Amino acid sequence: AERLQAAGAGAEALREAERGALDAPLTWQHWDLAAELALAAGATSRALAHGRRALALAPDLPSLHRNLAIVHRATGNRLLAEYR
Repeated sequence: AERLQAAGAGAEALREAERGALDAPLTWQHWDLAAELALAAGATSRALAHGRRALALAPDLPSLHRNLAIVHRATGNRLLAEYR
C-alpha cells in the first residue's frame, strides 16, 4: 500500500490497505495504515473510523492517539484533537 501511495496511486493504496485490514481485523497496524491513507486521500470519515478501530485494538500506544488527533484536527475538531 505504501509503495502504491508513493507511486501516486493513493485510491488504490487505500483500497489495498482496507482489504488488508479486513483480512486481518485484529491487527492494529493495518487499521492505522488505512487511516493514514484515508486521510491522505481526503476521506476523513473513513480515516476517523479506521483510526478508532486501530486505537480500540491497541489503546496503550501513544502513536495511535497522536494519529487520531491528527485526523480530528484535519476535520476541524480541535477539542477532540487536544484530548487524544
